[in-house]
Amino acid sequence: MKGLGLDVDLKSVETNMVYFNVNHHTVSASELVKRMLDVTDSAPLETRVAVRILTAGKDRIRMVLHHQVCEDDVHKTLRKIKYILTSSQV
Repeated sequence: MKGLGLDVDLKSVETNMVYFNVNHHTVSASELVKRMLDVTDSAPLETRVAVRILTAGKDRIRMVLHHQVCEDDVHKTLRKIKYILTSSQV
């Protein structure tokens, strides 16, 4: 995801919490949080999922995975992030 404007330090991931920095040229961390909750009919079917994530600073996101979250949920989340960041290219 680094090429899309997200930086994750995988060495720092030791629990069910993942922190990453948003370095995208048109989508801020707060905008990404907002758009991850939005579900619209115009979005591709595979991205029509509401995902709650939190800002942890101006350009930082915190994502927490719970025991109910399965691998498919993670892939859906990653597809939605990728869709948001690539559809916002200028």
